[in-house]
Amino acid sequence: MPLVELKPTSIGEVNIPFDKPYFLKGHCKSMEAINKWNNNDYLKKNFQNVLIYNIEYYKSKKDFETTKVCESLIEHFDNYLKNMYHENIYLSDVNLLKYKESIKDSILKDLINPNDYKLGLKDNLESMNLYMGVDTKTGMHCHVEDDFLLNQIVGTKRIYIRNDLDKITDLEEYNHSEENFFDLDWEKMNIHYVDLKPGDSFGFPPTCWHAVQSDGYTLGVTKVWKRK
Repeated sequence: MPLVELKPTSIGEVNIPFDKPYFLKGHCKSMEAINKWNNNDYLKKNFQNVLIYNIEYYKSKKDFETTKVCESLIEHFDNYLKNMYHENIYLSDVNLLKYKESIKDSILKDLINPNDYKLGLKDNLESMNLYMGVDTKTGMHCHVEDDFLLNQIVGTKRIYIRNDLDKITDLEEYNHSEENFFDLDWEKMNIHYVDLKPGDSFGFPPTCWHAVQSDGYTLGVTKVWKRK
């Protein structure tokens, strides 16, 4: 496959707001979550079995590839941890800031990263989105208007960056590709990829087209900053 691996970027080379995709090797390794969140008993204790809204349910694993969500489910956190291994469900884009009154303060404290301040990223976060699932994929899409910084906490996540797509024309409607990226002939495309390990981060500018693949259990949190 004609894939080109994206090279790591040093903090000094990053522009804010993001002007291109940035692979930040080891950027979030000092977050407490890296050492604590691989323990499900710790997660259960601190999420306090909170009721999670908008859990994605898919009819099949194939539907993950085009983000073809069948319906949204409401599930208690402990039940989701148990069921995610044998059901086609994905805890995706769950904004932890909306749950801060229901979960322990330690969860948000675990995600504090001094390196964010070195980049010039401020505390005025739009959201902090939790992603947790087993053998998941996300179809080709872009984030439209904000800067996203994905922090990998548990497991390995592969990011595919597609550089040969035109920019989207309707920023409110069409941020997902109708094609199934995983079924296309990659030899005809300009694709970079990176495998994020625990402690690694990846910065997405708004118009960066990308797809995501996770094999096995993975957990990550994306911090989102509104662009002016």
